[in-house]
Amino acid sequence: MVCGRRPGVNWCVDREKICLCEGRSWVSWLVLVMVLAPLELFANAFWPFDRLPLDSLRSSTKKVFALYSMSFPLSFDNRELAEDYYTKHYLSPVNGPGGLKNKGGHLRQRPLPQPVSEVVGWSAENMREEVRRASEIGIDGFTWNMLSLDRESLDWQRGTMLIDAAQEQDPTFKVVLMLDMSVLSGREFELANELEIAIDELSAYEGVLRLDDGRLVLVAYQLENYSPRFWDRFLGTMAERGVEIALVGLLQGGKLDLLSYRDLLYGSSVWGTRDPETDRTWRADVDSARSFNLPWGMAVVPQYFRPKSFVYEEAGNSGNFRAMWKTAIEADAAWVQVLTWNDYSEHTEVAPSTQTQWSFYDLTAYYVQWFKTGVEPQIKRDVLYYFYRIQAVDAPYDKAQQSRPLRETRSKQTRDEIELLAFLKEAGTLTIGVGDWGRDTTVAAGLHSFKVPLLPGWPHFYLKRHNRLLIELPGRFEIAENVEYQDFLYRGGSSARELAEQSGIAVETPRRSWSLLQSFSNPFNGKMAIRFSLQESSLVHITIYSLAGQKITDLASELWPAGEHAVAWDGTDALGAKLATGSYIYRLGIGGTHQARKLVLVR
Repeated sequence: MVCGRRPGVNWCVDREKICLCEGRSWVSWLVLVMVLAPLELFANAFWPFDRLPLDSLRSSTKKVFALYSMSFPLSFDNRELAEDYYTKHYLSPVNGPGGLKNKGGHLRQRPLPQPVSEVVGWSAENMREEVRRASEIGIDGFTWNMLSLDRESLDWQRGTMLIDAAQEQDPTFKVVLMLDMSVLSGREFELANELEIAIDELSAYEGVLRLDDGRLVLVAYQLENYSPRFWDRFLGTMAERGVEIALVGLLQGGKLDLLSYRDLLYGSSVWGTRDPETDRTWRADVDSARSFNLPWGMAVVPQYFRPKSFVYEEAGNSGNFRAMWKTAIEADAAWVQVLTWNDYSEHTEVAPSTQTQWSFYDLTAYYVQWFKTGVEPQIKRDVLYYFYRIQAVDAPYDKAQQSRPLRETRSKQTRDEIELLAFLKEAGTLTIGVGDWGRDTTVAAGLHSFKVPLLPGWPHFYLKRHNRLLIELPGRFEIAENVEYQDFLYRGGSSARELAEQSGIAVETPRRSWSLLQSFSNPFNGKMAIRFSLQESSLVHITIYSLAGQKITDLASELWPAGEHAVAWDGTDALGAKLATGSYIYRLGIGGTHQARKLVLVR
């Protein structure tokens, strides 16, 4: 326990919880914790487990890297959200890159928006922030997928900037050089010469990954596009330049003839599929590598959806991601390659984003620790996550706008399901509800995936224990019956984090010391009770609005004591007139912050 006292402020922080000792508003408490609490305690507030110190995770012989795409930085132009490139182009079917209007635009989500920076070097500042975020969950480095050897190209300039940013932000966080041999093509002699000069130049950077024996780690994606002779000559020339290489072969698909390449390789890996039912294929890759006594790395992918190509792979909500991590752990992989940190064109990203929010990022933190230590992290806090699409696969779409339907590339059965992924420190009852429909299940302590059929509407997720509602988590994405463009991206959310608004700035703070509880009933046709819980005495404002944002009536504006409370509303406005059937918004405000939810009035 760490405790302290300042004039008018008493506070305490321990490994299990962060709490007020007495007499302080939650806002002051939060500021105080941000200033005084150890960083790992603050981070742990978001997760169901206690993350080990970073130096402990770094010391593991098992490593985790995440592929970083230079094509999707946090910001292209350091502009306000409404005017930045992501909003005006990549997310717009009309103004996006050419030929994408009939596909709904290039992307379905983006990195969480950043505030406009006053720093001249804002691009490097943003990269340092991404390094910080990745390092915070135990990732050992980013992999630079090298698409160009031209020193004037954006890929090269951003790649070298990333190496510098990693070195400045966290010298233990390294950048892995990966040659994309599907792009870096040409006559063998000229290409080999260009590679030798480029890798020799990059080897001078301190921030690139090396083995303990000093060898520079170099990954070759689609290594098999060039002969063993080509690579043998390249490695020999690099050694003559004084740069010893540990070459890793990364295969896109099929079977690499490791027998021809094994004497040239330090290790091998496969790009991987995005289907939780292909575990047999992953394990066959392990056996193939180990039959040649090669260290093996496991690719881990959350999902795959490529709008510009009209394709996707069924990931089974969070199932694919968890299954791939499980294979890496059980098969004793030497390293994991997370594919990807931020490739939004294929929507394989785990970085905090507008639609998946922090969900895959937080799961990565959990599995990184499990993979590195070999011990499943103990669940210390109840946390709920949800994963679902905003439409059924066969939901009607506007064929005048979208030219053809999306196609599942591996011909697997698609799944229309809502998933509640629960980390529970004790047994409890989980409930998923959509409108007036609901289903529940009682489970033991541990990690549980609970699924129900995908239904149109707004999903809600609940945890009850000992007949007490502990967590209500409203789904932040409405499931539609029909759409303009198909969108098969799985959305995500967490009970431990506030919603990072799609149109606002991401703020990393634990959830409030107050919360809205389940409001009965919704839909309603008589009276309903808006229920909320306070950890301390607070000034409470409750207001009803129309969906257009027009204020209808104030239900409360007064000081309430700590505890659970309920405020009734009978569906009337400020003058007592009955409102018509329809949807409305109720907003609870405390201490300068608020939470709003939708309700349905039925006459």
